Amino acid sequence: MSRFIILCLATLVWVCSLAGCATRPHATQALTVQMDCGRLPVTVTYADEHATVLAGETELALKAARSASGAKYQLPDNEQTFFWSKGSSAYLQIAGRPWPDCIERGSLPDRLQARGNEPFWLTDVHSGQLTLRTPDNPDPTPVTGHRQALANGGIRIHAQVDGVEVVLDIYQQLCKDSMTGMPYPYRAELAHGQTRAQGCAGAPENLLQGAAWRVIAIDDELVAEDAIGTIEFFADGLVTGQAFCNRFSGRHALSGEGLRIGPLASTRMACSEPLMTLENRLIQHLEQVIRFDIGTDGELVLITADNRRISARLKLDQPALHAR
Repeated sequence: MSRFIILCLATLVWVCSLAGCATRPHATQALTVQMDCGRLPVTVTYADEHATVLAGETELALKAARSASGAKYQLPDNEQTFFWSKGSSAYLQIAGRPWPDCIERGSLPDRLQARGNEPFWLTDVHSGQLTLRTPDNPDPTPVTGHRQALANGGIRIHAQVDGVEVVLDIYQQLCKDSMTGMPYPYRAELAHGQTRAQGCAGAPENLLQGAAWRVIAIDDELVAEDAIGTIEFFADGLVTGQAFCNRFSGRHALSGEGLRIGPLASTRMACSEPLMTLENRLIQHLEQVIRFDIGTDGELVLITADNRRISARLKLDQPALHAR
């Protein structure tokens, strides 16, 4: 091989390393990456032309597939199950069901909104660009934003907006909007000139979706261990679950105003009277939910207008293999 060709190849490898070109690990370079797809913890191990994806307690053995960008792996002879990585993010689909976007731990989504109140501010970070919207600047122009890791585990995004330095620090800590109480997956701190402000960032739906929730209490009344009630929120707006006796399904909608569930439909199997009583209470409460919260121990709390509550904890076993 000529020196010219060797030099060209070396240059290409160097450029790709700077640009973050998507390459699959070599057979001798097994690589393990920890990610979160909403509430679903995912471990991906790359080796040669294969990727092993451990999603909750479900393991998928995938093989490299053609893709226009990034690195895509799919279940052999099943195009409906795949893992498609692009930089520090990825898309996971199992049996045709899409999961929330997967984000490598210690990194941020490519697109991230952060916001705060009193005074109002909203930042939109997307593809290396940052936009800061305030009451004085309701239609801002995107500017280049630069990311850097902080020693305390946060990520800093800084930019120049109209000659004034903007610094946005993001921390992977639960945050609740100061006006609505809506929970968010990230806490945000904004410095804009002399202004210092607190806020929240990320998508609230990522706190709901990705794994099933097991109902542990209704109106602070604990549910017996042998009574199985579950709720699962899907990225496409579907909500399903086990209402102690029958399975139910319907739609859910999350907005800045809160969370709405229903109407719900269910199967019609007959069970013991205690289970049917629990089931009726669960369905009635779900259809009257107006918002949700995340407790200090990570439990989900669904809240109705008259402050009735459903409490649930994460259930990660076999998150993808049951019927929708």
